[in-house]
This record gives sequence, C-alpha cells and structure tokens, in this order.
Amino acid sequence: MKRPILVTISCVIILILSCFYLISFILIFIFPLPEAQMEEIMEFTNLPLWAGYLMAAIGISISLISAIFMLKGKYLARKIFLGWIIISIVTGLIFSNIYTNLIIETLPALLCLALLYLPSSNQYFAHNTELN
Repeated sequence: MKRPILVTISCVIILILSCFYLISFILIFIFPLPEAQMEEIMEFTNLPLWAGYLMAAIGISISLISAIFMLKGKYLARKIFLGWIIISIVTGLIFSNIYTNLIIETLPALLCLALLYLPSSNQYFAHNTELN
C-alpha cells in the first residue's frame, strides 16, 4: 500500500524536530550554561538535572528511530512513539512547574499523533501488521 501523505508529513515533522532537539542537546554539552542561568532554569522543574538529560536522550532516540520506521510502515514504531509521548506528558505534568511550556512542547507531537491515527494512516499501518 502507498504511504499516505499525512504519514509522510507527520514523520518529517518528527524527524526535523528531533534533529533540532539533538543539535541543542549536543550544544548544551559543548557549551554549558553558566551556573546562575542553570539554577534559574531548574526552578521550573522538580526533576533532577541528570534525569532531564536522560529523558531528553531517550526521547530524541525514540522519536528519530520511530519516525524512520513509521515511514517504512512499521506498526510497532507508531505504538512506541505513542507510548513515549504519553510518558513524557505524564512526567511533565508531575515534575513541571510551568504548564505553558509543557503545552507548547507537546502540541507538535500531539498533532503528529493525530495525523498518524487518521483512518488512512490506520490502513497504511494495518496493511502488513502480521509482518511487523
């Protein structure tokens, strides 16, 4: 079955955003923020810094790998991406002190998920479910 254009658009958005996140993640390690600025940022979350870095690394990896496999029609990749988005939203709700940032950060992911679960997308992913 031919891949629906909305699946392609959604996966490309995920890939572009993941690449931006990866670049910023690498730049944070190359050029660390001053201690005062880091303390100011940490006031907005109850999550330890190491856990935030771990979540970012896992999230970038899952997003990149899932998007690539979703472009190939892998049903499991879509489920893994959905699971990760749920985990990151729940973690954000628990540990974040500013929900505006959480909403802004999750809107693109929720939009992509909506596109990935449209009827045409469901047919595309269900086409070869037994092979996935």
